[in-house]
Amino acid sequence: MVSFQRFIPTSLKVGALVITARTCPLWLSEMPTLVRYELTFRNKVDSQRTNLYPHHHSTHGSDPAMTSSSSDLRSRRPSLRLTVAEAVALIRPATRFPLDQIAAKAPKGDGHAVLVLPALICGDRYTAHVRDFLTIIGYSVHGWNLGINIGPTKRLLDGATDRLIDLSDEHGPVSIIGFSMGGMFARWLALRMPDRVRQVITICSPIHEPARNFWLPLHPFLGLWPDVDLHKLIEEVAQPIPVGGTFLFSRDDGLVNYAACWDASVPPEDNIEITGRHVLIAQNPQVMTILAERLARH
Repeated sequence: MVSFQRFIPTSLKVGALVITARTCPLWLSEMPTLVRYELTFRNKVDSQRTNLYPHHHSTHGSDPAMTSSSSDLRSRRPSLRLTVAEAVALIRPATRFPLDQIAAKAPKGDGHAVLVLPALICGDRYTAHVRDFLTIIGYSVHGWNLGINIGPTKRLLDGATDRLIDLSDEHGPVSIIGFSMGGMFARWLALRMPDRVRQVITICSPIHEPARNFWLPLHPFLGLWPDVDLHKLIEEVAQPIPVGGTFLFSRDDGLVNYAACWDASVPPEDNIEITGRHVLIAQNPQVMTILAERLARH
């Protein structure tokens, strides 16, 4: 059987969408086909869609008012309107705020090690802006050094494990920051090696049933990861983590159902709402401000 990894970083083809692995997270060349596919799929499932959680209007540090247990709730995908808005966000030139201005208002770091994990179809280049910011304010910041994140393959799970072991052996317990899919790796590492993890911060990472809460139906493609028991892994990642955690979500998210990014097992103030599109979270100054505040509290 031909290994899926042989095709990375050349390209990853999922249905009508071609994602070039040199950048992240999408290209727009297939957007017309993608939208037609999206509309066709939604016409079939509209009658079955319900929210994962009741709607709420939380803000930074407020109670997200999660009144139902996740076992009693069903998943849904982001609306087509939000997904198309993600494409528009990619076309528009992104505003980059000077890091020194953000850093000047941020609490200073204590020098502990921070491991930053990239989103799906992204590598360390994707997290460079955030890592530069955290370095400026005083942390020992590290990428994962594993190339492109193509999902939970055995190679990447083992590599992330080894990376955490090496960093924690040298620096002591490590704070782990995960963007989108990287947040699932972060939770998995904390569950497996809590003594090596200081805290976990995830940004727009689907904790609950990620395949059902992603903008593109993923169930037909789960066989692309044959060397991992994905169902077991998904169940494991959804468990409460034994270390401190912060979980960021955005109602503007058009790639991941924002409600799937909450962790109902933590105090309400640890589920923090941000604004902005999913494709821009690694450049979002609000995200950087929250990262600085949360890293400083432990």
